Amino acid sequence: MGDDFGVIFAAAISGEHRGKPLGIADVVWESGCAWSCKTIKSEDPFTQKNARLISGRNSPIYSSGIENPLADIQATGAAVLGVWNARVNEAFNEFDDVRIFVMLRNFSTLHFTFFEEAAERFVPGNYEWRKNKRGNLEAIDKATGEHVFTWQPHGGQFTAIRNVPSSCYRFRIKKRPGLIEEQHVINLCGFQDDWIVPVAAGATP
Repeated sequence: MGDDFGVIFAAAISGEHRGKPLGIADVVWESGCAWSCKTIKSEDPFTQKNARLISGRNSPIYSSGIENPLADIQATGAAVLGVWNARVNEAFNEFDDVRIFVMLRNFSTLHFTFFEEAAERFVPGNYEWRKNKRGNLEAIDKATGEHVFTWQPHGGQFTAIRNVPSSCYRFRIKKRPGLIEEQHVINLCGFQDDWIVPVAAGATP
């Protein structure tokens, strides 16, 4: 759904969806704006208080020379944030404005919530890292005491936990769209019977 969301969002703003983003820039508009697009399944998009934004594989072990990521948790956490910051920097090298665009979705109830925030570089010294019961690393914001990041040593998945702002946009779809009839699709593509040519068994196409 993530790529589909990026394609839909790009079409809505007359932008470009990048299959292989530069840094975190999934969708770009003109020459100065870029977005990282995230979509999250939610039981109730209207009341959900925070969103877990997965940035994909984030493994600083080789780039930082860390052989055992659990030997010095604070150093590993700082290296993890360094990988994220490098991706943000890569996007800012090309674009003046880089943002995160998030959709919380429930296709069963057709309830949706959108919010957007500026892409941030994180200062490693602002966070205290600890190992949880599952063996993953969690970062606590020293100023607020909130759990804000999770990193999984096995696989290197990095997750940022963001609060859903009160300024988010919530909506529901009143009527579920129906299926497009087969004949309508055929007519739209201009199908002609002579597109199909029978080939005898054993014949060379």
